[in-house]
Amino acid sequence: MQVLFQIAEVRSIQEGTSHHVSLQSLKVVRIDKCNKLRYLFPTSVAESLGQLEVLDISKCLELEEIIPKTEVSNINLQSLREVRVSGCNNLTSLSSLSHGQILEKLSTLRIRDCSRLEYTFPISMAEGLPQLNKVTLEGLPELKGRDGNDIVLTLPSLQELCVDDCPQLTPFIISAKIQIAELRSIQGPSHHVSLQSLKVVAIHNCNKLRYLFPTSVAQSLGQLEELRISECLELEEIIPKTEVSNINLPSPREGFGLQNIIFQSLRLLRLYDLPELPVAWKDPVEVVNFQNLTLLRVDSCRRLRYILSPTIARNLPQLSCLKICECEELEQIIEKDGQTTSQGHHLQPICLPNLTEIDIYKCENLRSLFPMSVAHGLSKLQDLTVWNVSKLEQVFEQSGDEANGSEEKEKVIQLPLLGTLHLETLPNLVRFSPVGYHFVFPSLNDLIVQGCPNISTNFSVDSEESGHAKTEAIRSIDENIVEESTTAQQKTWAIGSDIWWRRQLSSRDEEMNVSFRRCK
Repeated sequence: MQVLFQIAEVRSIQEGTSHHVSLQSLKVVRIDKCNKLRYLFPTSVAESLGQLEVLDISKCLELEEIIPKTEVSNINLQSLREVRVSGCNNLTSLSSLSHGQILEKLSTLRIRDCSRLEYTFPISMAEGLPQLNKVTLEGLPELKGRDGNDIVLTLPSLQELCVDDCPQLTPFIISAKIQIAELRSIQGPSHHVSLQSLKVVAIHNCNKLRYLFPTSVAQSLGQLEELRISECLELEEIIPKTEVSNINLPSPREGFGLQNIIFQSLRLLRLYDLPELPVAWKDPVEVVNFQNLTLLRVDSCRRLRYILSPTIARNLPQLSCLKICECEELEQIIEKDGQTTSQGHHLQPICLPNLTEIDIYKCENLRSLFPMSVAHGLSKLQDLTVWNVSKLEQVFEQSGDEANGSEEKEKVIQLPLLGTLHLETLPNLVRFSPVGYHFVFPSLNDLIVQGCPNISTNFSVDSEESGHAKTEAIRSIDENIVEESTTAQQKTWAIGSDIWWRRQLSSRDEEMNVSFRRCK
């Protein structure tokens, strides 16, 4: 049964005494555009709502309470599973929904565009929401969550949390001592706040945030799978350095289990428009574990100097997609080993064995993507796209441990699955790889080298349509010029010329390609 109210002049839902109105079979209530409503249910009606499962209230501009405080008695919303409230600008909290009564089945709470809402439920409801696991808070300009009244951000049952456009929210999303009104940081031992069920966090347009998680909270995020942070203009750290530095790390002889620290379930990390974030993770980085991270995307973080520390880069076995866009001050994707204090990890090579896609755009201070030591381990790379990176000089640069090696013997590196290679608008690109390296791309389907006038690497395609990128020592201007030519064995382009090449598909390949398109 559904009850739909569309009458603008209704001021409350009340019809006589309780024996005249009984809604014991009601399961879904949707209230829309009832602009004169000040409250929904008097006690006479609310006491009969034991079967109510879904309550959806929208655009009731004068709504102040759901159930009036003066009429509270034996209200029991024992079946309520989902509450959605939007566009109710006189509502300051949801406390009038339960008045302290347990909402034992409430699992989903979505609140949007309520301009006067200051908090959700009072602290007295801390144990009255045992099943609440999905929370969305959007467009709530007065939501503060600072004075101990807001509890939905700290519930141990929480699995999905979305916070969008809540500019007054305290600088710290999750309070470890929520009963302290003047709390300005998330501090205290981890047993005070446990978010062991949290799976999805999306933070958007919370401009007073300076950091997100202290270690005490982050250590309980073992089930977190998705973390999205965007348009938080004052965010400086995700985990503050002062908190990280207080962790007692085991000595080398005791062993160090990265898998037992934090973020071991994180699959997706998305950072967007965080102009004050200088680095994502500060030393000591050993406390951060991304063993299952598959997608890392960073956009418009102008102060970011590097994306990954060497320690984190060595522990990304599942990373498959890396996208970096419009990070003006980015100098390195992986910080060089000498710039961090690692515990003997310099002996372990950096390997990204499952990386399939790299997309870099408009990072004007970036001079190279990766050291050659990383290139050796890119066996599953399928797509490499770099464009509009004005200072880029090399795609792969000489590794420190290979800098003194001989250049006499050509070093061949295969990227067996690389199908797409696009290098576009890179005016300072000198070479694809250091002198003496020969890259082979047996699966190459699409090659674009455009707007790279200074490149000295020779690109070619052989008779088997395998791609090649070879960088040789420059002997003289005359010797270095390679004319564009096409023979039965090989197609070679003049060094520095624009290249657009695509593998000619066989009739069978074309049929398969059409089939795949239809399946998308």
